[in-house]
Amino acid sequence: MNKDKFEKLCGLLRLKKGARVLDIACGKGEFLIRLAELYDISGIGVDISPYFIKDCLEKQQKRVPKSNLKFIEMDGTKYKPESACQ
Repeated sequence: MNKDKFEKLCGLLRLKKGARVLDIACGKGEFLIRLAELYDISGIGVDISPYFIKDCLEKQQKRVPKSNLKFIEMDGTKYKPESACQ
């Protein structure tokens, strides 16, 4: 997806501050990080690649260091949502 289409998609979402987003197979985390920049969302990104997760964490630290994003290295098919009671 080119940058213009990506920005348009992000703008169409109109998420509320603090909305929670789950991104399975998040790659290098660009989608979650951009949403954190635009909407101050909280989110979880899951990817099996340790290299991608490393990139996510570096990008998060540079662009949205105070964001409520969490990146997890694991097979997305094994991800279980955290309990709301915890």
